[in-house]
Formats: sequence, structure tokens, C-alpha cells
Amino acid sequence: ARRSRPHPGRVVMQHLLSTADLSREEATLVLDTAEEMARLTDRPIKKLPTLRGRTVVNLFFEASTRTRLSFETAMHRLGGDVVGFASAGTSSTAKGESLEDTIRTVDQYADLIAMRHPEIGSAVRAAAVAEAVATRAESRPASARRARRTQAIQSSGSPAAAARGTASRLVPPAL
Repeated sequence: ARRSRPHPGRVVMQHLLSTADLSREEATLVLDTAEEMARLTDRPIKKLPTLRGRTVVNLFFEASTRTRLSFETAMHRLGGDVVGFASAGTSSTAKGESLEDTIRTVDQYADLIAMRHPEIGSAVRAAAVAEAVATRAESRPASARRARRTQAIQSSGSPAAAARGTASRLVPPAL
């Protein structure tokens, strides 16, 4: 469900569900951008206006601390806003709403949807109906566990590394 959009000097795509979706050139650009973002950790004020006015909706249908906080920290450090939920019990899916309907609803609020869901293929299902950029914060197939989600880019669980790694793939399409 990935559709690249042209934008001079940076990787802009509709969805990033796996690091395998990246070409060698795109992966290199993501890593180069992350390296540039590393300078953020040396600043006394660790916030940039890069994503000011943008919103990430974190949908965590299963428990997570490090992954959820890494996405939230990265978005805050890049000047964006974060909304969402950290438990499936607080979602309308607990009342029987389909994943696709949930995505359509939150899509109205989001520039980016970061989702962690226990069902295999859930990220692809979400990306199929989302207009916002969708990324997989976790899915349960063995290949995803080996790849360490799309967090493979981050190289560390620290908030600073989260800001470096996540920032490169949260740049929404040009509006």
C-alpha cells in the first residue's frame, strides 16, 4: 500500500509498513536524515518546529511502553501533536467496531497513524483505508519480531534515538 510521492530532497511516501519497503536510496536518505537529527540531542532545547501543526495518532491495541513512548517523544521533539490510545479497551473496537472503521475515524484527525496491533496483516488493512501516512509500530508475524518493527532504523531505545530514527519516517507528505 506504499505510494511514493515526489518531494525534492527527502523520502515522502504514503505508508511505511516495513523497512523492506525502502529502496537502498530511500534507506540511505532516512539514515542520513537521522544522522542530521542527532544534533538535536546536543541542543539545550531539544525541540524543533519540523512537524508543527501535524498530528500523529498512536493506536496501541496491545501493551507497549518503549514503542509508544518513542513515537510520542519523537513527535513532541519535532514540534507535533500526539493523540490516541494505549489500550484496545479504550477503542470502539471493544464494542465491535471494525479496524477499518476505526482507521477511517481517526484518519480525520491524523497526518500520521502509528499502529500496534496483534493481528497479522492489520497494518496492511489499515493502510488500505487510511489517507494519512500509516506506519506499523508493531505487528506479530515472526518476521516483524526479527526485524524489530520499523524501529530497526532507530538503533536504540533511548528517547534521543527515538527522535532521530522516528523523525525520518514521520515526515508527512507535502500538503
